Amino acid sequence: MEAYAAWKEVHGQLEVLVSRYVKDQDMQMDLLQDIFIKIQANIDRLQSTKKLIPWVHTVARNTIMDHFRKEKKEATLKQLLKLEFEDDSNFKNDISICLTPMIDQLDDKYKQALILSELKNLKQQEIADQLGISLSGAKSRVQRGKKKLKEVLLQCCEIEADHYGNIMEVRKRNCDCQ
Repeated sequence: MEAYAAWKEVHGQLEVLVSRYVKDQDMQMDLLQDIFIKIQANIDRLQSTKKLIPWVHTVARNTIMDHFRKEKKEATLKQLLKLEFEDDSNFKNDISICLTPMIDQLDDKYKQALILSELKNLKQQEIADQLGISLSGAKSRVQRGKKKLKEVLLQCCEIEADHYGNIMEVRKRNCDCQ
């Protein structure tokens, strides 16, 4: 099947699919173009035209997911802890001091995992050994702890990030946060 004929057949469906996940119209157009390029480059590998629609939808979903991975806009704990400024060598320590009361609000199992992972820089296998849990258990606790800490952090602070996800400014919300 020719790529252009396939594109004509599914273009409308893809516009709807992309618009569900991406609100910026310019980005929608960019993603649709990326999807078309991928279809054009790989359509010769498609063994049956009966599988065209599912295959195109898979290409589209993967392209959208890749976009969000590349353009991750949410601030993470690691970004906060790795911020460094040439004129303030104690900044990382200051951030750790500010985050410690927030970490203390978490359940003990998540608090322990985050302290070991992010503040003491232990590898996840070391965390698992120290806590007496499996490696996958340690990974889960660290990830859930980060998610819970992010929720606490976003309740207390407004975080402004650039389009690459780098933190530009942090402002305390008007609340009784620590």
